[in-house]
Amino acid sequence: KGMRRLTWVLLSISILLKFFHPEALDLNDLLLYNLTIASVMVSMFRFTNISDRFLLSSIGVWGLGSLIASLASFYDWKGTAHYSDLCYLIFYPLFFSSISLSGTRKYGINDILDAAIIGLGISTVASSLILQPIIKEFSQYDVSIYTMIYPIADLTMLALFAARTYTHGNLKNPGVIKLGVGIFLFTLTDTAYLAQQAAYSFSSWLDYGWLLGLVLMGLGANTKLNLGNNRSIAPLILAILSALTLLLLIAIYPNTFAIYTIWPAGATLIAALIRLALAVIDARKLSEEQLLARTDSLTGISNRRRFEQELKKIVKTKFAILIVDLDHFKQINDNFGHEAGDFILIQVTREMQKRIPNNSLLARIGGDEFGIILYSDLNDVDEVGISLCEISKLNFNLRGQILNVGLSIGCATSNGEVQVSQLLHRADVAMYHAKVTRSQFALWSSALEITKESLDWENSIEVQYQPILDMRSLQIVGYEALARFIDSDRIMRMPKDFLDQFKSQGLLTQLTLQVMRNISIEASCNSEFKGFYSLNIDASSLRDAEFLHELSELNRRIRLVIELTEQTELLEKDFQVLSELGISCAIDDFGSGFSSLNYLSKFPWEWIKLDRELVEQLVAHPNRATSVISHALALAAQLDAKVVAEGVSDEQIANRLRLLGCGYAQGYLYRAPARLTH
Repeated sequence: KGMRRLTWVLLSISILLKFFHPEALDLNDLLLYNLTIASVMVSMFRFTNISDRFLLSSIGVWGLGSLIASLASFYDWKGTAHYSDLCYLIFYPLFFSSISLSGTRKYGINDILDAAIIGLGISTVASSLILQPIIKEFSQYDVSIYTMIYPIADLTMLALFAARTYTHGNLKNPGVIKLGVGIFLFTLTDTAYLAQQAAYSFSSWLDYGWLLGLVLMGLGANTKLNLGNNRSIAPLILAILSALTLLLLIAIYPNTFAIYTIWPAGATLIAALIRLALAVIDARKLSEEQLLARTDSLTGISNRRRFEQELKKIVKTKFAILIVDLDHFKQINDNFGHEAGDFILIQVTREMQKRIPNNSLLARIGGDEFGIILYSDLNDVDEVGISLCEISKLNFNLRGQILNVGLSIGCATSNGEVQVSQLLHRADVAMYHAKVTRSQFALWSSALEITKESLDWENSIEVQYQPILDMRSLQIVGYEALARFIDSDRIMRMPKDFLDQFKSQGLLTQLTLQVMRNISIEASCNSEFKGFYSLNIDASSLRDAEFLHELSELNRRIRLVIELTEQTELLEKDFQVLSELGISCAIDDFGSGFSSLNYLSKFPWEWIKLDRELVEQLVAHPNRATSVISHALALAAQLDAKVVAEGVSDEQIANRLRLLGCGYAQGYLYRAPARLTH
């Protein structure tokens, strides 16, 4: 701001000196005039965007021409006029670039080409319709080519600024107004200069028209034109059409237009062709990137993004979707490694591609989950589902290792009136039903839905208890409460067969509430027991007011331990809530995931429950398992946490755990889960 004020001060002093002391040429025209231009440039140094840099360069080049002309006039230098005229001429392409690139913080070859096409297109029109008549008019006078080019370039500059500002700028912005007035004043001065012809003399009032124009241009810098990514292509089209039209007219009427009008027209078309080639390359790259963004890198089929995009596109039509889940896929990864898992995914993908109609869409929408969209006759849905089920009978050979995998498939159809989210939910419900009933394929119907209102919670949920023992005294210190689901056929389902379905339908909290009510009733019949009851919950339930109230009430009557798995998304406030209620926490299935150590370091655990599969390794791989478990026990001792070994199934495992110093255990060796009254 200080430099801008200084610019106005210098300009004002120069004008006053010119008015009251016109004879003070050395001080005014040589010093103050050029210092004013320099102060404008200094005030612009802090601007870093490309448009202002070009504007600074254009004013600097013009200022250099002014300085050369001033020195030549005062010191009678001969032969320097061409140098100052050359500087004045270079001013224009730099200023054109500034206007063309205004508003673009990042620029590239495409931005430069766009600016060149527009500038050359305007030059084409100007050279043929304005420059040619002016040259003919003034050819009889002793006027240099520079003198005739200036006003034409000025008009081009003014037209380009007006177009860019009208299309992308803010006409009420003070910076835009200053820039526009400066360009107009500069153009008006050049026109007056041409009109004076030989009557012009150095150090006339006309010089202040250029100076004031440059000052306003410089002070209008750092003006943001809101170009964004949606720049209008209308100027480009008009520029190219102008060049084509002129070349066509030259071909038809060769003696009408001067030869120099061909050059800007030809240059416009060359720049347009280069721009077109780059646009084709960019479009091809974009197409490839979009394809990659919608393709699963392992199997080469569509991914979840592509699947959901297609569903949104066809939601108003009739179609069917199938959700395919691979059964026991985790066991393949755990037992044979991720290479085997990837091999199975690729082989299953190939087999599914053979069994679905050619116009269907197959996508991998999860780690071991696939989605299929059937556009064909919906009467073929059952046939496609049955054919896909045959994949579970196939054996896949990986370097001599025979692998196979089961499939659970759920299907839902759309009549064009079902939302995408609802349709996916229905297919998931059908898939979980197929998994639970082991029927492999299920078509959704309303009868498959389990809702809070439709389920008979008291008769559908049974709680069984497995004791947790002190390994030294073999005394029961606690019970783990385990939920069982009794389906409509009165078949008891294990958690692995129904938890995912309850979770997908938002019923985990309601399920846990029912388990807690069962614990409350059955524990009251076992009032002599002074140990604890452990309960598996999902951390999201801790953010439910009704759940917290019932949990607090239950903890007043019995001692509770809440078990949370490594896969649960835990927050510090969850532990704060449990701590305020006086409830202990146990990390369940320790060693089965990837976040065990992270969770141990972040949250306070009273119990650590070793995963069953880790405990069973004491027989299969005793040395490695012994090393891992002993380190886990040492870590627990450092954290002042007690350790429970899950899945203790025989005396050999129990004896090894006892020798390692494991304090507590549960498993079929001691007692299978059963009703508390049993």
